[in-house]
Amino acid sequence: MIPQFITEFEVNILLIVLILGFLGGLFDNSFGMGYGLLTPIFVFLGFNISVIVPTLLLSQAITGFSGTIFHTINKNVNFSSAENRESKIYLLFTATGIIGTIIAVVFVITLFDLFILLYIGLMMIIVGIIVLFKVNFNGNWKKLYSISVIAGFNKAISGGGYGPLVTCGQLMSGGKVRNSVGVTQFSESTISILSFLLYFILHDFVQIWLTIQLSIIMVLSGMFSAPIGAMVARKLDEEIARKTVALLSITLGTITLLRIMCL
Repeated sequence: MIPQFITEFEVNILLIVLILGFLGGLFDNSFGMGYGLLTPIFVFLGFNISVIVPTLLLSQAITGFSGTIFHTINKNVNFSSAENRESKIYLLFTATGIIGTIIAVVFVITLFDLFILLYIGLMMIIVGIIVLFKVNFNGNWKKLYSISVIAGFNKAISGGGYGPLVTCGQLMSGGKVRNSVGVTQFSESTISILSFLLYFILHDFVQIWLTIQLSIIMVLSGMFSAPIGAMVARKLDEEIARKTVALLSITLGTITLLRIMCL
């Protein structure tokens, strides 16, 4: 029997959501970034920001945690000890990212969608430029704290903009690509579930129920991408990955701003 919530969506929209869930999970598990590219795409499909952002947060949390498991199996990261570099960076990004997350959720609830879309468009262009031109964060710990807060804010307000900052911040501080991607997956998943819980507390039940329904669809497809993404990360060509995500981010950010001008 087909679950009732699936019958509430048009078949073409259902297929698109399934495909986007798979591609988002594949990009994120492979490159440590890219899930947030789905936000403007869903907006173009007619979904409301206040629905799609928590949807991406919940699906990102589940697929990201599964991705972390496969990154560990593939020995991309090692969280076996609190003294490991990966464990310390995970705790740093998670603890400080929560600050940005709380601020962002308040903003989403109080601001109009137009302002949120404007921020998303600008943020995606800026993040794309940072990734494309390898803007140097000089990788010291104090700057990583700031990056973490901004990344947490981006994640909770748009469903994206976390991976590029956190992954690049680690690379600039001397981390390896596959280690950085694995740490980003774990910290982003943790931040995502905390952000979703805040939305759950502050939104009405009907809206959250729609979010959960969409998330189930995306998780079903996204989890298939987790083992593939972890294997891709082991053999990743950093330049191709960086330029691909950067150009997609700039393109979608520009389209988002153009769409706002046409409203």
